[in-house]
Amino acid sequence: MFLLFTAQTTWEVSSKDKISYLRGVPRNVYPFSRGPARDCADFCCRPPPPRGYVMKPLAELRVWSKTETIWENRHYVCC
Repeated sequence: MFLLFTAQTTWEVSSKDKISYLRGVPRNVYPFSRGPARDCADFCCRPPPPRGYVMKPLAELRVWSKTETIWENRHYVCC
């Protein structure tokens, strides 16, 4: 369920340091996630996009990593 709600694959989670397109992405950022509800709807109800998934620029992901997320915040850390 965690992978589904964060739009990740098992390979991305287990080999994040070895994947070239994930280098530089902060640990607490899930670059392909569009929110738990939308990720679930995309996975269960929509076909994959024709050109693949698009990741936000690294600068934007780094700024986003400094904010609290549902998965990691001052009260709770998921993983």
